[in-house]
Amino acid sequence: MPGHRGETKGEPAGGGGQPVSADQDAVNKGIDKMYKIYEKLSSATEKTTLEGDFKELLEAVKRSDKEKRLASMFITRFLEFFPLLYDDAINAMLDLCEDDDVVIRKQVVKDLVTVCKKVPTFVPKIADVFSQLIQTDDTAEQAGLERCLVSLFHIDAQVAAVVGIFSQVGNGDDTVRDRCLKFLATELKGLSPEIVSPEFEKCLISEARKCAPKLSGEHFNHFHRLLMNTKTLQTVSGQQVMVDLIAEILEMDKQFDASEAENFDKLLLCTKSSLSSFSKQVSSSAYLVYYCTKVLPNLEDSVVLQDGGHLKLEALRMLADVGFHAAQFDPTQAKLCLEQVYKHLVDLMPTPPEEDELNPKFEFSLIEPLLFTFHKLGGFYPEFLNEQPDRLKEFRARLQYLARGTQTYMKLLREDLDGKRGPELRNDETMKKIQALKLTSNISAVIKDLFHTPPSYKSVVGLSWRPYGLRAKRAGETPALTPNNNRGVAEVSSPSNPKQSRNENRGALYQPPSGKFSARAGTYATAGPRVLRGGIRPRGGMAFPGGGGFNGRRGGNNIRGGRGRY
Repeated sequence: MPGHRGETKGEPAGGGGQPVSADQDAVNKGIDKMYKIYEKLSSATEKTTLEGDFKELLEAVKRSDKEKRLASMFITRFLEFFPLLYDDAINAMLDLCEDDDVVIRKQVVKDLVTVCKKVPTFVPKIADVFSQLIQTDDTAEQAGLERCLVSLFHIDAQVAAVVGIFSQVGNGDDTVRDRCLKFLATELKGLSPEIVSPEFEKCLISEARKCAPKLSGEHFNHFHRLLMNTKTLQTVSGQQVMVDLIAEILEMDKQFDASEAENFDKLLLCTKSSLSSFSKQVSSSAYLVYYCTKVLPNLEDSVVLQDGGHLKLEALRMLADVGFHAAQFDPTQAKLCLEQVYKHLVDLMPTPPEEDELNPKFEFSLIEPLLFTFHKLGGFYPEFLNEQPDRLKEFRARLQYLARGTQTYMKLLREDLDGKRGPELRNDETMKKIQALKLTSNISAVIKDLFHTPPSYKSVVGLSWRPYGLRAKRAGETPALTPNNNRGVAEVSSPSNPKQSRNENRGALYQPPSGKFSARAGTYATAGPRVLRGGIRPRGGMAFPGGGGFNGRRGGNNIRGGRGRY
């Protein structure tokens, strides 16, 4: 018989011959009666005939602390014999899960695991309840609940993990959702292959898809880490599932709301995590269409302007990133996307002034991703520029003016880098200038392509911010996905006066102009060889593309890249 009997009538409550109080006497009688019921049920061969006695145990959950603890133990012991009272019994025990006494709560949680072992059909309901209770502020209690949830995996993994816990991922508040996702992402890795079977993973992904649209950006890290740990999503078909899941989270059928910074955080986090799944077999076309038609038209809304342009730069670089693996584009869609990209691109490419301007200003960091995307989309609809001769003429005039500014800036950068060796090439300022040279080389290569008659869309360039992500990946670093870390990479704009001497320009060549750029501008990288932010990076096959195809003079520190490719 579990436990021991409490004090009975006539016995002292605490020694010293003191008489028991009326309340204590009632408790003692209740405990004594519960033990008699326990003995009766234990000895009965036909326990189902003693339903009335079992109901008395259920009533004990409303009494004293001692009776509550005994009730939990005795209900667990005999519940399996009274199937008609299953719901009443479980509800009685769940009432104890909300008791003020943490000792009672801890015992009931353990007893419920035992109940699930006897009656596995309770697993989803109990897993749901444990997932709600996991929001407790008591760390010891939370750890106990997590251990009990792990026990449920061993009883009925698919039901417990997928149905029970994910019911709170989809319907719980932010705290519950966050802790459930963190628990799943952490604990599933330690489960045996017998539990994490293909059927389990299929069920996990199915339930994840149901709750995906409800996730905010802050919960996405755990969600993504959880799914990427499954073997299913390491296959091509699994990567397509991941891409589709993220698209559902972004709600690509709706117009992007750029009025809230949180929406940008969610956009950038989700898109960045999808980059590792894109390939020749898994196209990013849907993402590119979304960015061109739903995001670009809203980039000038209030939050972007208040942010000083940082979110705009991040969004444009993400636009270029998703364009790398775009394929199977419908010409009508390509034309629609080109119109939006062209509109934003020409805003950054002024027409040549009537007289030579000594200080042309170009925002190269914004131009690079837009020009790359325009070049990529042009391959799907090459008639875009040719079908309107006036547009082609005006665009080439702007390109020519941009090319002059680009060549001037590249010359200054090469002069400043010329002669630097060893440690001088590894300091932050020099690495920024090297990246600036790569960026402008990319722009120059695309301009050269577009000046062909008719415009060509064949050159392959490597985006200037990409190699740093590759280095971090090769080093085994996987920083958390978050769009708010400082990156330490300044943005590239034209120097204030390209006619100045080399020494005069050294301090101004590559520093962030106030009010326009910040350390947040670099989407993936920190300057130099430091680890980049952004945990999800492009999959293998990407080589450092050098200067991205610029055909400049050789020698010194001239960066001459060929056809770097992903």
